[in-house]
Amino acid sequence: MAAPNSNWIYDKGTVVEKDRIALERAKKMEAKDIKKGYRWFRINNITKILVECDKDGLPTKRGQEHIDRYKSL
Repeated sequence: MAAPNSNWIYDKGTVVEKDRIALERAKKMEAKDIKKGYRWFRINNITKILVECDKDGLPTKRGQEHIDRYKSL
């Protein structure tokens, strides 16, 4: 028996304009955060999160809380 597809793009069939707009908006938000000093941190093989960092590139208290929360999941 084949495993069901859990990827929404296969279920939906096509990407609509609304999806493209949402992706563009998310990319703009990420770019703003990166300019503010956020960095990508790898939680495991498949998970990376964008967390707040200080000027030295180390996670702030709030950023470390996000990392710890994701690691506990």
